[in-house]
Amino acid sequence: MANPYVNQTLNDRSHILTLRVVVGFLLFLIMLGMAVIFSLIQEPEKQRISIPPQLNYGAEVTTGEIQSWEVYSFAGSVYQQLNLWRDNGETDFEKNLASYSPLLTKRYLTAKYKEFLLKKSRNELNMRTRSVAPLGNYSVDGGCGAYSDACVQPIGANRWKVWLDVRVKEFQHGKKTDVPYPIKDLALRIPLLVVMEADDPEKNPWGLKVDQEFTAEIEQIDMDAEREKMLAWEKEQEKTQKEREAKK
Repeated sequence: MANPYVNQTLNDRSHILTLRVVVGFLLFLIMLGMAVIFSLIQEPEKQRISIPPQLNYGAEVTTGEIQSWEVYSFAGSVYQQLNLWRDNGETDFEKNLASYSPLLTKRYLTAKYKEFLLKKSRNELNMRTRSVAPLGNYSVDGGCGAYSDACVQPIGANRWKVWLDVRVKEFQHGKKTDVPYPIKDLALRIPLLVVMEADDPEKNPWGLKVDQEFTAEIEQIDMDAEREKMLAWEKEQEKTQKEREAKK
């Protein structure tokens, strides 16, 4: 017959061991939290670090400097989000202007708001959706569908002109049961002006703002012609490769 006093002693020891483990774990969490707080207190001031998007050939990391690829990426992201009308341009356009206002200068914000009012008065926004997407590496001649040095031009102290090659699509929606019909499907080159204006680091940690859209300089890209040039280039590359193999 088992001794009840022995069993009770074993149970007590088991509970004590469990409590020690729990207390030890809690002490560990407290010490970890204190270490995190201490490290945050000791953290140095934030620095801007620019790392190129391709590191195939090594890279020189710089702090406190703005690189051209960074300006291109910023301009493309802001322009894309600003022109995204998910459900209804009449509400999304104005909502985007409010959401992304810290990334826009007063001049550009005013110009876009005037554009919003004009389109609204012409009934060009109601139940209309829009999307903007980069064209990528679509051209054998370069292009600005993806970053290249030629797509960003410094034009003064902390001012850059940026070219974006994008596809703009718009659809008109009717009733929920109706299929939306296309209004616009264009490949365009959009020139923008980006400036350094670090006045709100909390809402705009990049310190960059879109200042102007050169609407008079917007160009339409002939994608059919670009595809033909790409096919011709690929055939030429294939021919060259065969000639090299024949010489071996």
